Amino acid sequence: MSDSGNLAFDLAFPGEGGESMCCPWGDDGEMEIAGQAIRALSSPARLRILCLLFGHERSVAELTRLIKGHTQSSISQHLAFLLKSDIVTNRKHKTQMLYRINDQRVQLVMRLVADVFCGGHAAAAACASAAHP
Repeated sequence: MSDSGNLAFDLAFPGEGGESMCCPWGDDGEMEIAGQAIRALSSPARLRILCLLFGHERSVAELTRLIKGHTQSSISQHLAFLLKSDIVTNRKHKTQMLYRINDQRVQLVMRLVADVFCGGHAAAAACASAAHP
């Protein structure tokens, strides 16, 4: 971190050095997908859900038990948003719906979030172990 408390990144992007920068991702379809993912990740509750789904399938009831301060209805609404965004998928197992992360790019972003904001892989492991008391 810099002295001001802001994160300082040493990244090289196309367009540095005065020329205009164009998106390295390509077409507008990819930009739309990126925008949907960023909107989906903009909620702390959805980030917590994705943290708990990282490498696991979980039911709404289990997520509700693990995420304090949210009702089952609230968790279901967040999962509906993530389903609509194709970030998670679900499957029926006996009488429950189980949810898991559906997009490998989101797995990468969640790992980056853990590395940058949560102290790295130890935080990701702590998140996973918190779900298995």
